[in-house]
Amino acid sequence: MSQVFRWLKSLGLFALVIASVLIGVLLFLHNDQVIALDLILFSTPPAAIAVWLLVFFFVGLAVGASVSIVAYLWIRGRTWGLRRKVRKLEDQVASKTSTEPVGDSNKNSSASLTSQV
Repeated sequence: MSQVFRWLKSLGLFALVIASVLIGVLLFLHNDQVIALDLILFSTPPAAIAVWLLVFFFVGLAVGASVSIVAYLWIRGRTWGLRRKVRKLEDQVASKTSTEPVGDSNKNSSASLTSQV
């Protein structure tokens, strides 16, 4: 069953790539007007509108991917640190319970119950 899903996933990805290429070609063919962008600090050389659209699309894609990767790495590092703290606390609890005599556990629990009341 997983082989069928893998094949469908590959087919879908192939269709997506073909559709993207066709959209890019149609965008380029229907937007052939040449313009020069006048940005605040400099002017760009004249190029077709489709070229500028594709350039800004890929720049936006790169910036978005970079921000996502930074956020992912930050969350992953935070999770790693918290897991390390949990492991350390679990080791402390395990070492305390293994060194504590069996009879003392009832005294500690009753003492903690009376102190809470």
